[in-house]
Amino acid sequence: MSGLKQTPGGPAGPPGNTFRSWLALIVAVWCMAGFAFLGLPALERLPGLGPAVKVVRDSGIEAGAFFYTDVDKVREAELHVRHSREYAREDGHNRPAVHQ
Repeated sequence: MSGLKQTPGGPAGPPGNTFRSWLALIVAVWCMAGFAFLGLPALERLPGLGPAVKVVRDSGIEAGAFFYTDVDKVREAELHVRHSREYAREDGHNRPAVHQ
């Protein structure tokens, strides 16, 4: 088995490798934190994303929210979708507004 400890889940790795494992974990966490706090905010300054972020902020939409049911724009869009589904014909064409 070339010096590996056998455990029920498979080989545990060479003994004395825990320092490298912890170091790798710490480096990975620091990289993720750096990306979250430095990299993602920097994306806001890109020409295509900057205006979109401004619109989202000005609209009062909380981009980190899990549920958008309390956002006014979503409520309005939901009404449009419901009405479109209610008044759509089976062949995919919308009914005329008024027949007189």
